Amino acid sequence: MLGLLGLALAALAPMEPVGFNQSAEAQQLSRACQRVYSNYRAKRGPKAFAVTSGGGCGSYWGDSSLVGAQNGALNACRRKRSGCRLVGSLF
Repeated sequence: MLGLLGLALAALAPMEPVGFNQSAEAQQLSRACQRVYSNYRAKRGPKAFAVTSGGGCGSYWGDSSLVGAQNGALNACRRKRSGCRLVGSLF
């Protein structure tokens, strides 16, 4: 029973984007993307954040599904640069 409670609490805890190294990659983001990332972190899910190796980004939240948020983040990122990849998403 305690194991299920722990899993439930872990699911509610804020998560850092998977595959996103804050100490290295976050410093490479443009100032605009640093603001986008900070805003992304403050939002509740479903939400997603995408980056490029050149410092570009895109985020999306407020969709009714995680897939919709992921597609929205990738589309927002691709409007600015190519080579976008999802580094975070949360339902």
